[in-house]
Amino acid sequence: MLNPGSARSENATAEPPPAAATQTAAVPPSTQPDIADLILTLTGEDDIQTKKAAAVTILENDLADNAERLITLFERKNEISAKMAICQAIAATKSQDPRYAPHLLRFLQQPDQLLQREAGRALAHYNDPSVQASLQSHRGRLLSEALKTNMKALFDLSPEAAQTTLLLRWLQSMVPAERETALEIMHDGLNKNIKPANGVLEKVRSMLDDSDPLVRQRIVELLRDIRVPADAPLLRTMLAKGQPGEVRATIYHALGLLQDPAAIADCIAGLNDPDEAVAARAAEALSLLGQLASGVTDQVRREAAEALIQRINLPIQNPTLRENIITAMSRIGDGPALPVLAGFAGPDEPAATIRKAAIRGLGRIGNAEHIPLLIDRLENDPDPGTREAAAEALARLGSKIEHLKPLRDRLDAKNEKSPLVTKAAWTAYRQLFTGLPADEQQAILDSWTGQDAAIATARADLLTDLDHLLTTSAPSERVRLAEIREQLGDALVLANQLNEAVGAYARAAEAAFGDQPDRRLRIATKHIDISLRIPSPENAITFAALAKLPEVRAAIAERLLRYAEETAQSNPESAREFLARLKASIPDQFGPEWAQRFDQILIPATQPASVPAAG
Repeated sequence: MLNPGSARSENATAEPPPAAATQTAAVPPSTQPDIADLILTLTGEDDIQTKKAAAVTILENDLADNAERLITLFERKNEISAKMAICQAIAATKSQDPRYAPHLLRFLQQPDQLLQREAGRALAHYNDPSVQASLQSHRGRLLSEALKTNMKALFDLSPEAAQTTLLLRWLQSMVPAERETALEIMHDGLNKNIKPANGVLEKVRSMLDDSDPLVRQRIVELLRDIRVPADAPLLRTMLAKGQPGEVRATIYHALGLLQDPAAIADCIAGLNDPDEAVAARAAEALSLLGQLASGVTDQVRREAAEALIQRINLPIQNPTLRENIITAMSRIGDGPALPVLAGFAGPDEPAATIRKAAIRGLGRIGNAEHIPLLIDRLENDPDPGTREAAAEALARLGSKIEHLKPLRDRLDAKNEKSPLVTKAAWTAYRQLFTGLPADEQQAILDSWTGQDAAIATARADLLTDLDHLLTTSAPSERVRLAEIREQLGDALVLANQLNEAVGAYARAAEAAFGDQPDRRLRIATKHIDISLRIPSPENAITFAALAKLPEVRAAIAERLLRYAEETAQSNPESAREFLARLKASIPDQFGPEWAQRFDQILIPATQPASVPAAG
């Protein structure tokens, strides 16, 4: 291959030949390669050898823009076959052009294994030490992956007794990749609820000073996910000896999950780790440890809260660290953190994740003073996730009927475009509603009136919540239960949920006291009417059989009689079956007078029609 620019530099210093000589020596245009055609060959449907030949021609005719055209192909998202052909051409010509090296090195990280292989072959001819170092690292990574694959396959094929022997042997290996793979195999087993044998775990716990940082990190991950609290002191000792950043971060993560109160001091110190990603893990651990019900004194909580406040007031570049500190403040729950949380929850904080974390914190440890801020964020924050968090926080801190309005406004599509915020607002609305006094609850229920099915469904949701609440409340509160269930049935009818309405009326009848005859009568007639409207005559008969009050039985009998008469006109056989079931369930048929009227229905329903006389 010609060196770039070599021919041009020689001609630049020579005397120009005579015009006639120039014309005689000129290469006929037909013998010059057409770069555009060659590029089309590379990107077309030709086989790989044809594409390789085109790439070789381009490389051997090193014109000014040829390399740029090949690099353009390298930078395209697809064109895998073209890239492979160029790699093969670079290897065939033994090019060491530095312009190609970054792209070839990038191909080593691509998922396509064939492209990886061809890029490696192309790079093999480069003498650049940095290129060779990267290539060697890639080869080592491939060997390590192959070793891991083979080890895991051998482990899976071995009987259980032999698996323990294999793990112990690999953990003692001089090859770090074997030790690492053994730890990965054990960690994978945890996902299948397979815990390592005690002897193997003892060996793992003796390896905390392993010479390889990645092996130490895998050890911490394994002990973290086995969740034995007694391992926390071992990890604290390991942390004190000094570790690389990734290992420190993993240790802090583990200390938070192992729930050792003694680790709080280590995590407080970790807030000032020079690596902010590590400090973020320390803050995350503090948020978990600060919630412990036992083993953490008020003094320790105050110290943790003060450390968090001090750290949040220092410059922070990592947004995860800021978010984790704010979350930890809210979970530790110390009073001095409230002004800090309120500041970060407001519109002056540019990061939505930080506002959201602060608002959630106010929901955990805030008070009524923060409700105006929450309402403002619910109505005006541009981030849907932050508005959602504001709705959830308002559900925790709100307690008055006026706190329902901003939540109800979020249910209107004109005010709220995010379905997640709408859902959170409705959940919060229902939660606040059940905490109001009875008279205010009824006032709210009365505001959800109308024939619209959506409004009726919302009213039914509120009444369902009250039904559940009153069912488990003190007996003195249950006097409202029949009324609430009756209203629930009415709302479900408007929402066209008739089967659910019948169930609500049945429960209302059960809750109605004996001194409420008017209510019992009203509930009974609604139950029968809706059951027959479905139609579900079986439900109506079952309910009728339980009626005791004379006026209730009479009202039910009248409705059942009318249903039987109407059915007999259109379907005599169905009427006959209905009356038979009625008599089986209610033998007296509501008394002699009603029984006679029911019996009269069967006569036209069963008597054959008269035949006119012949002639």
